Amino acid sequence: MMSLYQIEAESRKAARRSAAAHLTPLVVSDPSEVYGAPFIGNRVPRGWRPLKYADLSPVIDISTYRRGFYGDNQMGILLFVDSGGWGSENEPALGEDGLAAAIRDILAATDETVGFAIYEVGQFQCHLRVFRKVQR
Repeated sequence: MMSLYQIEAESRKAARRSAAAHLTPLVVSDPSEVYGAPFIGNRVPRGWRPLKYADLSPVIDISTYRRGFYGDNQMGILLFVDSGGWGSENEPALGEDGLAAAIRDILAATDETVGFAIYEVGQFQCHLRVFRKVQR
């Protein structure tokens, strides 16, 4: 099991590596495309901003919505995802079907260009951060 310190250290390393490689969030039109999302850690790439719950219409209220949605209007939307492939749909982390449903709901609730990137990685789960493209 990874400690919180290890998880945070990996996120910082990913942020440095992704900045050097100029990685940006993965834009998807179908939930099945999200499996190539880059690991950018806690970095917010130039031209992107975290998508917040208030940006969605209708606004998704995580207190009454489905499991797997985290974050807040400071950090933005985070999806807690089973990255090992062994989890079931009744666990806190989103499985394949739950992740697909969450992505479909997010895409349906905004007209903006939305991208996904890995924020943190643990041993069996990860946080997928949702971004929106900044219009210039």
